Amino acid sequence: FHPWRTTLLPRPAGHEAEMPACTAGSGGARGGAVFCAQRGVAAARLDPATGEVVWRRAVPPPGKTDTAPPAPQLSGGLLYVTSADRTRLSALDPSADGRGRTRWFTGLTAYQGGAAVTGNTVLLTAADGTVTALDSATHRTRWHHAFPGHALPAFRTYGADARTAYAAEATPDGTATQLTAIDPASGDVRWHTRLPGTLTVAGAGASGALYLTATEPKSAFRTTAVVRYDPHTRRSHRLPLAAPLDGVLATVRGETAYLLAEGGALQAVGERKWDVETSVARGSVPIVTGDDRLYFSSADGRLLALDARTGDLTGQTPPRLKATRHNGF
Repeated sequence: FHPWRTTLLPRPAGHEAEMPACTAGSGGARGGAVFCAQRGVAAARLDPATGEVVWRRAVPPPGKTDTAPPAPQLSGGLLYVTSADRTRLSALDPSADGRGRTRWFTGLTAYQGGAAVTGNTVLLTAADGTVTALDSATHRTRWHHAFPGHALPAFRTYGADARTAYAAEATPDGTATQLTAIDPASGDVRWHTRLPGTLTVAGAGASGALYLTATEPKSAFRTTAVVRYDPHTRRSHRLPLAAPLDGVLATVRGETAYLLAEGGALQAVGERKWDVETSVARGSVPIVTGDDRLYFSSADGRLLALDARTGDLTGQTPPRLKATRHNGF
């Protein structure tokens, strides 16, 4: 575990240090990089070995009340960046030589369901529930239609599988969740089902099963179980948590869902089963790598690594001191 620290942008006066939102690139000519966004930085490419900033796309200094932008998304050879106000989606050249040049952009004001990127397809959900698919290379429309049972479907992909996109939406009476899986290239429905309870997709397992977090009927903030749905057998199985978790951030690797709660409780549910207390008041979405390491960062600037098989802590960076004069890791 070799920690490093870097700076995306000097901290504006009056702003506390904050966590950047990052995603990792892997494989091919676009791999070997970490891409981050932060207030004042639309996107930056970092060398994961050294923390060196290879290039950075800065934006006008943010106001104190501005929200932080979401993490950039690398897909289909492009880096997709959503503006902090969620009104614009830009496709950038992620390469070291490309230095984040804009390939194309589109407005998001008309798309209340937001934008999802899968492979070389961009899915945009309009206020009337219709979904438009754009070819990321040509920026041309591939298909445009609605999906029965969904008022405002927000499709997402999970893991390395770019061939299936999923939408989970609560039914009008709030007692069930409508699930639909589509082929993002054609818009064809692969399968659809309705499951009881308020569910949010956490990710897809190696077998193709879908893992969802289940919240209490009267509190969408408190997660009480993980639901595993197998589209091949059309069977679902409810996996109770060791203890309820508040404000969950989840990811799936193999056939295990990893859930990090506000306050630092971390649970593995599924093929692996363990729970630990990390004492992290506010953390980032966990990431599990191929070597069975689980990583997440904390609000005080630490990057923590755990053994995904056992939950044992294997390393962490020092905390960032409050007196620092810049944003960093």
